[in-house]
Amino acid sequence: MFSDEIINSEINRIRVGKSFQVKCPEIETTSRESIKDKDLLIWKPSIDIPEEKLDDYISQAKNKYGYNDEQALGMLFWHKYDLEKATIDLSNFTPLSETWSDEEKATFEEAFKIFANNLNKIHKRLPEKSIGSVVKYYYVWKSGPVGSILVRKKKKKTGSSKANGSSPDSSGSTEGSKQHDHRTLI
Repeated sequence: MFSDEIINSEINRIRVGKSFQVKCPEIETTSRESIKDKDLLIWKPSIDIPEEKLDDYISQAKNKYGYNDEQALGMLFWHKYDLEKATIDLSNFTPLSETWSDEEKATFEEAFKIFANNLNKIHKRLPEKSIGSVVKYYYVWKSGPVGSILVRKKKKKTGSSKANGSSPDSSGSTEGSKQHDHRTLI
């Protein structure tokens, strides 16, 4: 197996002491403001709140103030699970609308034609939307009439391009199709 000189060599000796310790570089810290689009905890379930009271709170937040479940629970978490304070504070904020303009919908569809279901790349085309909003819209959109057609076309195109080793463009040609699609859709 190993020769005696390899086992006993200087290279394979365990070294102990201060002069043999690694010097680690300083940790670079970044401020919270410089971290963009990172996850933020907005809800952590609590066993202290009865489910019936929690349902009543969410129902009031949705029906009276227009919050969605996530926004209502975020408000409650912000107030450290104090239902009374959270309920009072509901009227002090306007919940963020999840509606998409026609322009945003068109941008999403064009980005989908280019990037398929790579939602991170699609999100880069819609910087004013959160990644969560893009994901949510994608699942609603793909089950609708336009989305389901485009999703099927994309799957069919991907399947045929894998079989042929290339992807055809709208004229049926496989030559330069990626460049053609890119130029026409941007």
